[in-house]
Amino acid sequence: MILSTGALSFFLHAIDRLSYRPNSEALREAIYDPIAVTLSETFAEMLNKRKVNTTGDETLDALQGLNISYAEAPTLAGTSAQDKSSALWLAARAIAEDAGYPKEVFVTLLTTKLMDGLIAIDLANRIKALEAVH
Repeated sequence: MILSTGALSFFLHAIDRLSYRPNSEALREAIYDPIAVTLSETFAEMLNKRKVNTTGDETLDALQGLNISYAEAPTLAGTSAQDKSSALWLAARAIAEDAGYPKEVFVTLLTTKLMDGLIAIDLANRIKALEAVH
């Protein structure tokens, strides 16, 4: 569950960051808000089935807390998997710490897997396509 929560928070942060426009919140509100609410509710249902009592709102609050910490990074992905100034690296480090794994090895693995996920879902281009129709 720790890995799932960490990955979900990172991908929500990526959606938030990629849908941000300096002079308008319209795109972010149209994309991020409904996705975040839906995924939080779905994740809360999964947790409840595992006897972890929570609500969608509580889950969303926890995920948004992580989102805020990732927002401190100047870039989403950085220049490499070891770029400690990226949200990707911050997320991988936080997940590794929460899971209790050796940081050096696991952070590198996690940054690679999270980046593979971003590439596989082609998130940046999907958001650009949504922006074109919004």
